[in-house]
Amino acid sequence: MDKGIIATDYFKNVVVIVEFIGDEGQRMYQELPIHPYFKNKTDFVLGEEVEFQYANECTIHYPTIVTGN
Repeated sequence: MDKGIIATDYFKNVVVIVEFIGDEGQRMYQELPIHPYFKNKTDFVLGEEVEFQYANECTIHYPTIVTGN
Protein backbone atom coordinates (compact mmCIF):
# COMPACT_ATOMS: atom_id res chain seq x y z
CA MET A 1 0.00 0.00 0.00
CA ASP A 2 1.08 3.53 -0.72
CA LYS A 3 0.21 6.57 1.38
CA GLY A 4 -1.06 9.92 0.17
CA ILE A 5 -2.97 12.98 1.34
CA ILE A 6 -6.53 13.92 0.34
CA ALA A 7 -6.63 17.32 -1.38
CA THR A 8 -8.49 19.17 -4.13
CA ASP A 9 -7.07 20.13 -7.49
CA TYR A 10 -7.49 23.39 -9.41
CA PHE A 11 -10.99 22.32 -10.53
CA LYS A 12 -12.04 21.37 -6.95
CA ASN A 13 -11.95 17.64 -7.71
CA VAL A 14 -10.87 15.41 -4.82
CA VAL A 15 -7.44 13.91 -5.49
CA VAL A 16 -4.74 12.02 -3.63
CA ILE A 17 -1.39 13.83 -3.45
CA VAL A 18 1.58 11.45 -3.40
CA GLU A 19 5.09 12.58 -2.47
CA PHE A 20 8.11 10.67 -3.78
CA ILE A 21 11.81 11.12 -4.44
CA GLY A 22 12.74 11.53 -8.13
CA ASP A 23 15.64 9.93 -9.96
CA GLU A 24 17.96 12.83 -9.11
CA GLY A 25 16.96 12.93 -5.44
CA GLN A 26 14.48 15.80 -5.76
CA ARG A 27 11.17 15.79 -3.88
CA MET A 28 8.29 15.40 -6.32
CA TYR A 29 4.51 15.31 -6.04
CA GLN A 30 1.84 13.63 -8.11
CA GLU A 31 -1.92 14.22 -8.09
CA LEU A 32 -3.89 11.02 -8.57
CA PRO A 33 -7.60 11.16 -9.40
CA ILE A 34 -9.90 9.16 -7.16
CA HIS A 35 -11.02 5.88 -8.73
CA PRO A 36 -14.56 6.17 -10.21
CA TYR A 37 -15.76 3.64 -7.60
CA PHE A 38 -15.16 6.30 -4.92
CA LYS A 39 -16.24 9.39 -6.92
CA ASN A 40 -19.48 9.85 -4.95
CA LYS A 41 -17.90 9.33 -1.52
CA THR A 42 -18.53 12.55 0.38
CA ASP A 43 -16.76 12.05 3.70
CA PHE A 44 -13.17 12.60 2.53
CA VAL A 45 -11.39 15.01 4.86
CA LEU A 46 -8.93 17.43 3.26
CA GLY A 47 -5.45 16.77 4.61
CA GLU A 48 -6.37 13.25 5.74
CA GLU A 49 -3.66 10.63 5.13
CA VAL A 50 -5.00 7.62 3.23
CA GLU A 51 -3.62 4.33 2.02
CA PHE A 52 -4.29 3.34 -1.57
CA GLN A 53 -3.27 0.82 -4.17
CA TYR A 54 -2.51 1.56 -7.83
CA ALA A 55 -4.91 -0.07 -10.30
CA ASN A 56 -3.08 -1.98 -13.00
CA GLU A 57 -6.10 -2.22 -15.29
CA CYS A 58 -6.36 1.58 -15.80
CA THR A 59 -4.29 3.50 -18.33
CA ILE A 60 -3.93 6.25 -15.77
CA HIS A 61 -3.23 4.63 -12.41
CA TYR A 62 -6.14 5.46 -10.17
CA PRO A 63 -6.18 4.67 -6.47
CA THR A 64 -8.40 1.61 -6.04
CA ILE A 65 -8.54 1.30 -2.27
CA VAL A 66 -8.95 4.32 -0.05
CA THR A 67 -9.06 3.67 3.66
CA GLY A 68 -9.64 6.25 6.31
CA ASN A 69 -12.84 7.63 7.77
